[in-house]
Amino acid sequence: MKKEKNLLMLFLLLMVFSLKLNADTTTNIDAKAGATAKVDTKDEATKKVDTKVNASNKIETKVGNTKRENAKTISKKKVDAVAGATVSQIDKWETLINLNDYVFKNKKAEKINYTPNYYKYIDKDSNEIVINGRVYDYDASAGASRTVADLINHSQSIKYDGKNGVSKDLEMDPKVKEAMELAKKKTKKGQEKIDAMYWSVQPPKGIIVGDYYSGQKVFDGGYEAYAEVVVNNGEIVHIELNERPPLTYYASEWAGETKRRSGYGFFQAKSPRTDYTLVTLINGMSYLEWQVLKNQKLDFEYKTLFGSSNSARNGFIPLLKEMSKEVQGKTSNKRYVGITQPYDSGISTRLEVIYENGKIVDLKYDEIFADDKKDIKNKTLQEFYRQSKLESIEYNRITNKSFRTFVNTLRREVLRSQSLTDFPTDAIKLDMPHIKEAYENYLFVAEKIKDIK
Repeated sequence: MKKEKNLLMLFLLLMVFSLKLNADTTTNIDAKAGATAKVDTKDEATKKVDTKVNASNKIETKVGNTKRENAKTISKKKVDAVAGATVSQIDKWETLINLNDYVFKNKKAEKINYTPNYYKYIDKDSNEIVINGRVYDYDASAGASRTVADLINHSQSIKYDGKNGVSKDLEMDPKVKEAMELAKKKTKKGQEKIDAMYWSVQPPKGIIVGDYYSGQKVFDGGYEAYAEVVVNNGEIVHIELNERPPLTYYASEWAGETKRRSGYGFFQAKSPRTDYTLVTLINGMSYLEWQVLKNQKLDFEYKTLFGSSNSARNGFIPLLKEMSKEVQGKTSNKRYVGITQPYDSGISTRLEVIYENGKIVDLKYDEIFADDKKDIKNKTLQEFYRQSKLESIEYNRITNKSFRTFVNTLRREVLRSQSLTDFPTDAIKLDMPHIKEAYENYLFVAEKIKDIK
């Protein structure tokens, strides 16, 4: 009987010990499972299974496996993070656009004469305004004083800017009223207006060589006027103007951007203000350039276009008159060598190199779309007509400014190596089809002028 009591007591003790052991084991399991849950909170099934396992070796195996699996997951995430940072630009953009569509395929270079200064930008012998082979009919006003047409245009500008508008006295002036009636008759809208308005962004084709002069003038509270002039053997063979609005410009999209080939002309064309002027700033700049080449000097009595006179009178004309002293007074120690190569596909490639005492000090490369949409054979690129890859706001937005990056990199490497064709290409993203094409286009024109200085 005593033995039976002892056996019963031993059996109860074993049961208590067993229950305590199970309780301790469960606590340990839960603690480990909790650690596992912190690593991977989604693995709820593993945690529940682990808490029910009693055999410690099995527990450790499962927990160990879970740790290894979670470690692999963490490691994989780290690898993915690194890989994500090294994904090329082309892979990112391919999700938005097909970069192959931004290439001109099967294009042929137009056969041109590569004799320096062979082609003329204007027809100096014509009585008409002929610029780059096209005749323009402009409503121009002479002198620095405001004409009636300019006053009307100024009053309209004030109205569209939300200001008080023109004075009552001016509105009642018979000449102003007559001019207003003429302006109303000239007014065009919609497609008729687009057809009537025409501006060109094409530079002179062929090779231009000569002494180089440049200037810049800030006017009207932050606008910047730019001028480049090339003189060869006493003849002004090239002039190009451009303008940049201030960073505080009311239309933020154009703030700080150059206007000539950026698409700014279309922005102006949409304004009610141009319904009757039918001209853009680009027309105004081209007309000033025509006058300089026609008169073969920078200081004279300029004419300005009705509808595009503020920038001319406040910026470009004062700048050119300031530069005239330098252009006439001494030979520049800077030399300009530029080339524009047209292609049958509706694109022209342009390279401009500035030398100073025989050293390359600046380089600009651009690809300029045709003035007429129908002349651009690649339909994807037709929307960029009258713009260039370097300046176009929309082209750079879509292609993530990759062409600008290419040109900046190209310029840096040429300045470092002092060679137009022999320099490292590691930094140039030639895996992008449109950049590879641009680089090949660049080499074609660079070979044509690399030995000219």
